[in-house]
Amino acid sequence: MNFNFNLFKNVTSIMLILLSLIMIPSILVSLYFGELQTVKSMTIIAFLCFIVGIILFYKSRRKSIRSTTRDGYLITFITWLILVLLSAMPFYLSGNGFKLIDCIFESSAGWSTTGAFVIAADSLPKGLLFWKAVCNWFGGIGIIMLIVSITPYFSVSGQKLSTAEAPGPNLEKMSAKFHGTARYLYSFYIVLTLTELCLLKLGGLTFFDATINSLSCVSTSGIHLNSGGITSNLTTYIKVIITLFSFLCAINFAIYFYTLRKRFKDIFLDLELRVFIFIILISTLIIGLAITYTSQGNLFDALSMSVSFFTTSGFAFTEYSMWPTVSKIILISAMFIGGCAVSTSGGIKVSRIIVFYKLILRGIYKRIHPRGIKPVLFFKKTISVNNVFTITVYVLLYFLIFIVGSLLLSLDNLSIETTLSGAIGAMSNVGLSFGKLANVADYSIFSLPARLLLSMLMIGGRLEFYAIVLLFTRPFWNTNTSK
Repeated sequence: MNFNFNLFKNVTSIMLILLSLIMIPSILVSLYFGELQTVKSMTIIAFLCFIVGIILFYKSRRKSIRSTTRDGYLITFITWLILVLLSAMPFYLSGNGFKLIDCIFESSAGWSTTGAFVIAADSLPKGLLFWKAVCNWFGGIGIIMLIVSITPYFSVSGQKLSTAEAPGPNLEKMSAKFHGTARYLYSFYIVLTLTELCLLKLGGLTFFDATINSLSCVSTSGIHLNSGGITSNLTTYIKVIITLFSFLCAINFAIYFYTLRKRFKDIFLDLELRVFIFIILISTLIIGLAITYTSQGNLFDALSMSVSFFTTSGFAFTEYSMWPTVSKIILISAMFIGGCAVSTSGGIKVSRIIVFYKLILRGIYKRIHPRGIKPVLFFKKTISVNNVFTITVYVLLYFLIFIVGSLLLSLDNLSIETTLSGAIGAMSNVGLSFGKLANVADYSIFSLPARLLLSMLMIGGRLEFYAIVLLFTRPFWNTNTSK
């Protein structure tokens, strides 16, 4: 097999340098709060990453960096694996006695933007809590997307790398060059983060809490600031802001590009956005009627939790564990569906659900009219057979991994509600779930092997599984068939 080691060294070197730099704010936070052991552990890791990164970059900077699609998937997987393991080291070396698997879980939850934990936030030093929020933020859009945005010389390779990491079936180009698209995405991301930070600060939160909430909200991560749930002491204003920005970051970021270019007609005609808003409103209405009738909540509770689950942000805005069964079923369905393509949310994605639904309608039509021609349309454009096939396979793959993951988690012999919802909670990057995981996503109830499995499910869900599953197929390693 031919593998572009030069591209791998290029990407890895820049990733290591970036990782060392993004640790600096967490080191400063640890210094501010007097957490010297955390400062020491993070400084050692940051220094080693920077030195190794500089050496690799110097050795590979004049080499060819063009790649195949196979290189993109393989490099993305290896890069993320290294990223998660290195990011776990500050937790492990902090002197708090955390187990290595627990540290890997926290790192995986951070980079995959999953609102789950095995180490409660109020048990973490402030510096490590901030570090997890930083991992959330960079994991939302993707570290490779950041690399592409600041290193335009990747050219075609950048698009292939980003395709393997981008959250969604397609990544629409917003610029003639792909690194321009990456810069647009990060620009929108930064603006949303700073706007929410200012609004939360105006709502009375401390600067530290406002920053943690902003970093985790725009990445739809949902960090729980205490073991009892994130919203135990938040005002209605703060909940509204978090709900709003969870939604804003779960829609396709191309919408902001349309807004910037004053292409308002394109926004109105965006089928995925309209369907996303529709299913949230319908879910809110049904849940609202159910919990109002049983005196267990109001319409705002229904809206906030619907947004929390559909956007996969995983914020616990209210105690929903005792809600009527119909409400729970809707929220579980929301976990599978997730948000829009090219957003920070997880799940299957609304665009894929739309195509899958239209494919079912086409199947029904063909049963009645075997010789009829009925193409699958999306945005009034015919979707190619290859794209339809890819989307269909992904949806089926998603449910297959859910079944296998649930089966393996069942070995812990927890309740079926906890086991099934725990698997989808990790895969969809919601974290928040049902059973013993309801109201607060504390996954410490699982055994150590199960926590490692859940870490794999979280990373797999963030990379949309293809980057991992492809590695176990024979055609992927066949030079003649992989391009």
